[in-house]
Amino acid sequence: MAIEDLAVLRQPADGAPVRPGAVLLGHVVLKGVQAGSFIGTAVGLLSSLRWPNTSITLSAGRGALIGAPVGAAMVLLKATQIDEEGVIDRGYRIMHNEHQVFVDTVSSAGGVVGLAIARRPPFGIGSAAVGMAAALLACPGLFRIAYTPGGWANL
Repeated sequence: MAIEDLAVLRQPADGAPVRPGAVLLGHVVLKGVQAGSFIGTAVGLLSSLRWPNTSITLSAGRGALIGAPVGAAMVLLKATQIDEEGVIDRGYRIMHNEHQVFVDTVSSAGGVVGLAIARRPPFGIGSAAVGMAAALLACPGLFRIAYTPGGWANL
């Protein structure tokens, strides 16, 4: 499969994504940002124990900014090794995996909340990354509440 095929428009059939390559690319880039945010936040927290002036948001933002291109590079390298059916299959499974969609939604919401409460504009990316990392930590509990019979009403 060629890299250009990642953005090819397909006729949806049986719930398949319209642009399966774009779904796959977006998914892996988001996973890279999530991993970078989580690792950057952890490094920032641990560094702040040793050096009190360490900025956790700066560390988290750097992690997120590193994670995005790493994820994109991973997809572009893998695109040369899988065929069109493999891309369509992966795109379909990403879109229809209930747990995956939940984690992506919660982490993105955490990033938006982090961005909204940023104290100053330069720290927006770092605050969004910290929010995303916090949301990832909260995902197991939120998932359990959301998918338990009675769900949120039991709180």
